Amino acid sequence: MVFLFLRGDVVRKNLAWRFFLIILCAISICFTAASFQISRQYQVPFNFTSKLLIRSTILSGVSLFVQFDDPSSEVKATLEPESFNQIKTDADYMRVDDYFSLIGIRDIQLREINNERIVRSSFSFGYQTSEEEKLKQLRAEYNLDSVISQSSSEFESMVLLRNWTRSQFRRKDFQPHLNNFNALELLRKAQRNFNDVPYQSKQLRPCHFFPLFYSQILSSMGYISRLVRISYDGYYSGHGMVEVWSNQFKKWITMDADLNLHYERNGVPLNVLEVHNARYQSDYSDINIVRTVQNSGDNEWRSEIEIEDMIQYHSYFHVPDMRNDWMTNHYFRGHPKRSDLSSLTWVDNRMKGKLNLKRKTDKVEDFYWTLNQTEVLMEADVGQQSKLQLIFKTFTPNFDFFEIELDGVKKIHSIEDNFTWDIHKGSNQLLVRSINKLGVAGIPSSIALRVD
Repeated sequence: MVFLFLRGDVVRKNLAWRFFLIILCAISICFTAASFQISRQYQVPFNFTSKLLIRSTILSGVSLFVQFDDPSSEVKATLEPESFNQIKTDADYMRVDDYFSLIGIRDIQLREINNERIVRSSFSFGYQTSEEEKLKQLRAEYNLDSVISQSSSEFESMVLLRNWTRSQFRRKDFQPHLNNFNALELLRKAQRNFNDVPYQSKQLRPCHFFPLFYSQILSSMGYISRLVRISYDGYYSGHGMVEVWSNQFKKWITMDADLNLHYERNGVPLNVLEVHNARYQSDYSDINIVRTVQNSGDNEWRSEIEIEDMIQYHSYFHVPDMRNDWMTNHYFRGHPKRSDLSSLTWVDNRMKGKLNLKRKTDKVEDFYWTLNQTEVLMEADVGQQSKLQLIFKTFTPNFDFFEIELDGVKKIHSIEDNFTWDIHKGSNQLLVRSINKLGVAGIPSSIALRVD
């Protein structure tokens, strides 16, 4: 009897193992068939496809785990006033210019208005908090304020900071990979390669190192940037750069910290998408490459770079990391905020599709959201009155306060999102803009009224 029981137990175990092996074989066959089909469709090697699918499966599993138990701590930058009423929806408000166009006030004439319009992406981004102590040390220890002391504009300041960044190291002064990139630590170590030792796999390539380095220099001065990667084939070739938000030009603009250049059309700096779209022009003569001087000891900057070659390099591009908070927020490898799941790829249907399991978009607003604006609203059900109840809406990383200027004279600092504007007879002017915690002023909105 005992023998029959044991024999039955062995049979059950054998059946379970057989069933497991059958399922495993079925999964392997399906995986191999899918990899083969995808490889043929995109004309890429089979091993490239299989590794990509395995990687994506593992990262998806990690992402699911993190949703239930995330061991990583996160410090978030303030993006708007704490008082902003999140309960009400956009339908409860109306832009102040729409308000004046609808109510038909006889005694109040709208003379001029410049009301910013905030564009939001459907993808989130992790912004570096300005309260990070190492950023403050970086700015003070290397006297970065003196670098831009003679600057006449925001854009010129960014170029001067780029020159300074590029001057600190030569391209062959390969810097080590860090679990969490830290420009302050690398500057203090000041590692050089005077013996011209070849590049090692544990080191950062120049077009990866300089954008990371420049991004943290910008963060220490209150400017917002992100990494971008361009490629002419979508796979093996690639070059890293930075896009930085410009209040002066109200757009993202490209800064190549490795080659120390940017692109311009009619004196206006361009972003990656604008250079990419130039490939469909018959003539590139309206785009200029502007290179500035650095004194690292490299001579590569003297060599000519052809705009045709760089436009071809702008074929495929993506944001490899939808965050710039590496100095403060530290995630383990494979975390959704430190993996392929943190990337965003631009899709152009005019070009051949490439195998890419990263997040994708072909919407300009998703890829090029706006920052540092102030949009002036009013409650939709407010009627005509001499006291205008305004609401200020902003999306300003490291928001500190609103600077409100009345009639070109009186200045008020407010951390609240609402403001009562007492209008009087004659001319009335209001200008409002956000100020971040490092003192950088955002893009102003303004209203000019005449009260009879």
